[in-house]
Amino acid sequence: MRAAISRLRKPPLGVARPCGFFDRTKGPLRTSCFPDIAMSRDASPFAVNTYSYTQSHGARDCMLALVGRGYSEFELMMYPKHLWPPEIDQPGRRQLRKFVESNGLRVVTLNMPNIDLNVAGAAAEMRAYTVANLRGVVELAGDLGVP
Repeated sequence: MRAAISRLRKPPLGVARPCGFFDRTKGPLRTSCFPDIAMSRDASPFAVNTYSYTQSHGARDCMLALVGRGYSEFELMMYPKHLWPPEIDQPGRRQLRKFVESNGLRVVTLNMPNIDLNVAGAAAEMRAYTVANLRGVVELAGDLGVP
C-alpha cells in the first residue's frame, strides 16, 4: 500500500506533473508549470473569498485566520452563522467595521449566494422575502464601508 501511495506522490521520470502541483521539497514553493519561478506566500494582490469558511467560522474569525496566510482583502460570503444581515445588529456591525479598519484590512465585496432566494418567484411572498434579504445585504455593505 505504501508503495502505491508513493507512486501517486511522485510521477515516473519523463511524466509531467499536472499544472498546479506544488513542490515543497526543494526550497521555495514552486509549481510544475513554472519550476524556475519561486512563488510568493504574500497573497496581498488578491482578495480571498470566504466561501470555504461559511460552515466553520464567523466572518471575523475567518478573516483572522486568513490574515495569518497573507490575505488582507476579502470577499465575505453572506451565509447564516458566517455573516448574515439579520444576525448582526448595529453594535455588531460597528465592531466588525472597527476590526477591519483597525487591522488594515479591506472588504471588497459582500457575496450573496443564491441560497433560498428567487427574485422571479411565482409567489409574491418569495419575491418580497428575496428583496428584503438583498436589501439587508446592501445595508450591511453600507454599515461595513464595503464599496
